[in-house]
Amino acid sequence: MYFHTLSKQECCACSACVHSCPKACIKMKPDEEGFLYPEIDNTVCIDCGLCERVCPVEHPDYGNSVRPVTYAAMLKDVEQRKRSSSGGLFHAIACWILQQGGKVYGATLDEDLHVKHIGVDSLEALQLLRGSKYVQSDLQDVFLNVREDVKAGRWCYFVGTPCQVAGLKSYLRKDYDKLLTSDLICHGVPSQWLFDQHIDYLEKKYRGKVSDYQFRNNEMWGGCEIFNLTNPNGKIKQYMFPSYNLSPYLYSFMYAMTYRYSCYDCKFARIPRQGDITLAD
Repeated sequence: MYFHTLSKQECCACSACVHSCPKACIKMKPDEEGFLYPEIDNTVCIDCGLCERVCPVEHPDYGNSVRPVTYAAMLKDVEQRKRSSSGGLFHAIACWILQQGGKVYGATLDEDLHVKHIGVDSLEALQLLRGSKYVQSDLQDVFLNVREDVKAGRWCYFVGTPCQVAGLKSYLRKDYDKLLTSDLICHGVPSQWLFDQHIDYLEKKYRGKVSDYQFRNNEMWGGCEIFNLTNPNGKIKQYMFPSYNLSPYLYSFMYAMTYRYSCYDCKFARIPRQGDITLAD
C-alpha cells in the first residue's frame, strides 16, 4: 500500500483515505510534477488502518457486470448535442437526475483554468460540467457532499474517471439506491501543474491572457485546442488549432507521455467497470 511503500504507482489520488480518516490527519499534497499524494501527520495518526481498508488500489472491487450491455446513443436535440463533447448522453442522464430534485457531481474548468469537481442542482449550473477536461480534477470535499446527499435520500449522479468512481464507492462502503455513477474510458491524467505550465507558455507565446479554454470541439472530430486571448490593449482574439499535433500539451497527452504513475498500471482500465454506466466515444 502507498503509505508503506511510497510507490507512486500505488496511488491514484482518489482521496478516499483523506475523507475516511477519523482524525483528519491525512492531506493531499502535490509532488514535484504537480500530482497529488496523501501525507499523514504521524503525530495525530492513531494507526486505525481505515485508510488502508478503503484504498481502492489496495482492495479493488470488481463486482460489477462482467458482460456489460453496450449501446450507441446520442441526444436528438441537435443544439444540445453541439454543446457536448460527443453525443450528449451525460447531459440527458444529468437532466433526469435534476428533474428528480437530485444533484450532479462532475468536473468543471473554472475561471482560473483549474479543473475541480463540484456539485450542481440546476440546469443553468449543469453547463459548467459539460465538455472534456484532460487534467486530473481536484475532488475537494465532493465525497463528503455525496454521502450527505444520498444519506438524506436525494438522487445523486457522480461522473469521473474509473479510479475516482472506485474511490467514492470505497469511501461510502455501502450501496445507495439513489446513487448513480458514470466512469469514463480514461486515457490517463496529466497534472494541474503541467496544464498551468502550458497556459503560461501560451500566454507568453501569444502575449496575452488565456480564457475560455476548450480541450476539444465536437465540430472538429479528432480534437483541437481552442481558447480566447486578451492582449494588453484589451482586444480579444480566438485561437483554434484543429489537431492535437499542434498543441504540445495535447500531443503529449494523446501519446501517453504525461500521466500520473498509477495510470500506466491502472487497476480499473478493465471489465468489470467501476461505474453503473461507462461513457465513451
